[in-house]
Amino acid sequence: MTYQWFSSADGYKNAIGGGASHLLLQSDEGYQIKVVATATNGNAVTISATSTATAIVKDIKPAVAVYISGLAQDGNTLTAVATLNDADAVVAYQWQAYVGGFWTTIPAQSASTYLVTEANEGEKLRVVAHSTDPDAGSASATSVATAIVTDPPPQLSIASHSLNLPKGGLVAMGVSVASADSDDTVLVKITGLKSYEYITDGLDSTKFTGSSVTLTAAEVNKGLTLHSTYGGKSTVVNTLTLVASNTTSGEAVNSAPQAITVTDPPTASTSSVALLAQFMAASGVSGTAVSNESWTPHAADLSLSLPTH
Repeated sequence: MTYQWFSSADGYKNAIGGGASHLLLQSDEGYQIKVVATATNGNAVTISATSTATAIVKDIKPAVAVYISGLAQDGNTLTAVATLNDADAVVAYQWQAYVGGFWTTIPAQSASTYLVTEANEGEKLRVVAHSTDPDAGSASATSVATAIVTDPPPQLSIASHSLNLPKGGLVAMGVSVASADSDDTVLVKITGLKSYEYITDGLDSTKFTGSSVTLTAAEVNKGLTLHSTYGGKSTVVNTLTLVASNTTSGEAVNSAPQAITVTDPPTASTSSVALLAQFMAASGVSGTAVSNESWTPHAADLSLSLPTH
């Protein structure tokens, strides 16, 4: 047995498919379908029969699904992504916000995209997709709600991620922070400080000590200075980690952590003093060592020339 399928679209003249079954397509809508079955025996004798026509092919019953792509954050654009089972269906969208315990339609927001605004902060968002097609069929679907809308995280800026402190000295940290909105409360937390390090701010010269310190945006933006009292004899390196946080109720969000590598040098080596003492002993030069870093020669020795090597 062989089969050929025909459509009334061209008066059943040209086959639109073969096989015992035919999948109806969008192009078959509005037309009738017939099938011709042909039997062939072992002697190559054939006989055919044509079915009666089907009813006019209708559009598929519409179905739609929708989800939201994008981060629910002030200033971001969310996109409604709809999946349809009907190629000629038209989709309309309606964005909603969860306000006061109820889902409320957002006026004039019927596009597939939605720009999140500050007014949405502290709310969840969702979208309803409504599908319609030419034969008046329709279907609707509602997306899963977003997370609660937040502000963008504060912008934490660091001029240099590698600082070298002079021995027992200080260095400007070059840190600043900016909030997304004027009503944000922003704090900067710095962790990793060593016991011999502390921070002061340019706002009121407060001294911040401890392995973890938290400063206001005003303190940070007036300038931070890192101090060191390190007195060891080997170079030490440690890492400070900085995170900026918006602590406003309903808008809490943190920036990505950033690191600053801090290098503290050793105290001055005494090797040069030791070599000088050896030279003095070998040359009969007298003098008074006033510290491990200086030597005061006698007046009689000032005319001596020390070896350059």
